[in-house]
Amino acid sequence: MADVYFAAQQAAGKIRLTIERLAGKYVFHARVLERFKVIARPEVGTMAVTVSSDDILLLHNPAFVLTTLADQLGGVLLHEVHHVVLGHVLVDPADLPDDWARTVAEEVSVNEFVHEPLPNGAVALDQFTGLPPMESTRRRYDRLKKFKRRRPISSPHNLVGHQGGGENDDPQPGEVGAGQSKDMGKAPATNKANSKSPAAGSQSLGRLQTVDDHSPWQEARRDPQRSQAAIRDVIRQAALEVGHDKIPPELLEKIAVFGIGRRPGQSQQDVECERGGRLDWRRLLRRHVGQVLEVRPVFNRPPRRFPELVGVVPGHSRQATRPKIMAVIDTSGSIGMELLELISGELARLARHFTVKVVECDAAIQRVYNYRPIKEVHGRGGTDFRPPLKQEFLHNHRVDMVIYFTDGLGPAPQRPPRLPVIWCLSPEGEPPAPWGKVIRMGIAAN
Repeated sequence: MADVYFAAQQAAGKIRLTIERLAGKYVFHARVLERFKVIARPEVGTMAVTVSSDDILLLHNPAFVLTTLADQLGGVLLHEVHHVVLGHVLVDPADLPDDWARTVAEEVSVNEFVHEPLPNGAVALDQFTGLPPMESTRRRYDRLKKFKRRRPISSPHNLVGHQGGGENDDPQPGEVGAGQSKDMGKAPATNKANSKSPAAGSQSLGRLQTVDDHSPWQEARRDPQRSQAAIRDVIRQAALEVGHDKIPPELLEKIAVFGIGRRPGQSQQDVECERGGRLDWRRLLRRHVGQVLEVRPVFNRPPRRFPELVGVVPGHSRQATRPKIMAVIDTSGSIGMELLELISGELARLARHFTVKVVECDAAIQRVYNYRPIKEVHGRGGTDFRPPLKQEFLHNHRVDMVIYFTDGLGPAPQRPPRLPVIWCLSPEGEPPAPWGKVIRMGIAAN
């Protein structure tokens, strides 16, 4: 038992050192990996990733980690990050029922972004004719499910202790594609693998093998919404720490679904139903910004230049009035349906008492209009809070204050605009700037 514990500790230490090595070249990937919870689980054969509660778990076989060269271990760690970023962990197998086509599409798409060595037998793009580069996993699945001749593909947990005998070995039970003949793709590309690792030693020329074990993904699918939130938080925090310029360009488009990036979206999201708002906006606005004073003509006040013409020429007085509010909706990809419904309800409540101009913005301003019930929003791309807070934009619309409805993760101006700003955040959101007032949706005001 002590030897097992010691091996697990050594393996965890080697993983941490490998992540530190990756940080010099793959800073975004390293920041993501640093947030994974490393757990020894020998039955995975090599390595695996999944989500449990609010944690992303990096599962590993200590024997594999300790006998794999550092550069190959780095390649496997990058492989795991891409499974998370590309959303493979949460894909429902019922949506892509051809197991072989789904597995090959996932492995090809992940390994296309890995520029470090991988264990021998890793599924690669150049092994399959008819698969263009840089396609989505779903598009590749659609192509691959038409393949009639297939080389079986095995998961590491099915090959522990198994030594392949030759190119024409029969598929082992549990292998994806078992019972089918070899595919029409090219022979596997050679890769300088560590021959001591389970992934390399058990790989025969006749079958392909996944780099990692996909079976733990079913743990993440037990609560897909919670798992999606955990993944989103890890990726967005890593992106904010390193900056968008340190994220590989080919991945920026992939992670736009998490509201990351500066590319605006071009899609529409219907808001299915409207929740009732809970915030007491009249009291909150008095508390946070006080009263807005407006100069109005008053006939019972003598004019300054012609006091004898009181009642004929109006004087001027500053009187309290309702503020004209610009309500900005964050429509980036990270804002889910539940939060959109919450925002819609609060806007409806706000508009009962105030004049509201609505701005929809993801990484760019999508639409501007006077308030009406929210039925759909436009955008769904990356996140940038700066466009609607530019002074010129605010001046053109002549508003008195801004209320920004968001989950709070994205770049904001370093300096506040000249008028009051309220960050109206989701219950777990963080303010994107040190300035501005903060209130939270979904929590009744006290």
